[in-house]
Amino acid sequence: MQSNRPVTAFSHLRWDFVYRRPQHLLSRLASGHRVIFVEEPVTGSGEKPAWEFSTPEPGILVCRPHTPSDSPGYSAQQLPYTKQLLHEFLERENLDSYLLWFYTPMALPISLGTSCSPITPTCIGSIECCSVRTSTGRIANGGSMKSRNASWAVHPIGLRAS
Repeated sequence: MQSNRPVTAFSHLRWDFVYRRPQHLLSRLASGHRVIFVEEPVTGSGEKPAWEFSTPEPGILVCRPHTPSDSPGYSAQQLPYTKQLLHEFLERENLDSYLLWFYTPMALPISLGTSCSPITPTCIGSIECCSVRTSTGRIANGGSMKSRNASWAVHPIGLRAS
């Protein structure tokens, strides 16, 4: 069954840094899906968390979170800010049926508590980078885990909904 649900992708790379595999794949997906590309946070910018949005291509919305935390990337210190921003964004956009795609396993905890479809981390380098540890268990390459709101599936590449 075909689905045109929006795809929300989390990446450690900036969309406009260099045009690589994530941008190639997501640009092609944008012909049939709305694509929301969430970059890792800009650190120490302002007193309260906020989004910076851009539309580099048709069907692609790039979301760059700005947080007051000085901690880099998708770290545990960033989690409260990025999680809050994501939940507010999903509510504002009325997104209740969407797919999540991870280009970095570090962003996986942000999605806990969302009502999303199966999650597919995709590795840019080797397959071994798909191993993720969370507070509720270990997700390994090809493995799966159930949480309260989502069925988690880890595949080395691709978008697989069940």
